[in-house]
Amino acid sequence: MEEGEAREIFAKLSKRLHPDKGGDKKDFAEMKCEYDDYNAIRRHFDEIQNIIDYNVRIRLENAKAQATAPQVNIGFNPLEMLNNINNIVTNISQGSEKINNIIDKINI
Repeated sequence: MEEGEAREIFAKLSKRLHPDKGGDKKDFAEMKCEYDDYNAIRRHFDEIQNIIDYNVRIRLENAKAQATAPQVNIGFNPLEMLNNINNIVTNISQGSEKINNIIDKINI
């Protein structure tokens, strides 16, 4: 929306909502606050745009740095190691169940 369009819209709203023209004070005050906020944003638009651009640039640089980070060989595959540990824990758990079953049978 161009600045001229916004002014025209707010001018029409102002005429319709103004208490002297039969409008509600609360509605007029709310519209006035919206207009003041709009003007503040328009005044600081370049600053806001620079902040947004800076944040986007930083995120892109971080993403690029992560994507191009060298791979480090740690001597083993962490996922394979995790699977091995999971298998060991499963085997221990199954062994415990078997032992508990044998103990239950002996106590009978």
